[in-house]
Amino acid sequence: MQLTISIQIDLLKLMAYTQSQLDKITEAIALGATTVEYGDKKITYRSLTEMKRIKQDMESELGSNSKIIRRKTCEYDRGF
Repeated sequence: MQLTISIQIDLLKLMAYTQSQLDKITEAIALGATTVEYGDKKITYRSLTEMKRIKQDMESELGSNSKIIRRKTCEYDRGF
């Protein structure tokens, strides 16, 4: 049981993104580059499409999704 718990914690650490990583992938996408350096790691993505998907995952996890959701509501009154 302890082994399972420690593995889950390690997986959570691996999946955590930082704002710095988001900034770097955003800059790389803007430049059209598919290779990004995160500290001592250098990652080459297969395509810009893959990078955009990962960027969305990062934004979602960090709560900084740049998409703005707007809703319009209408209220009607019959005039009584």
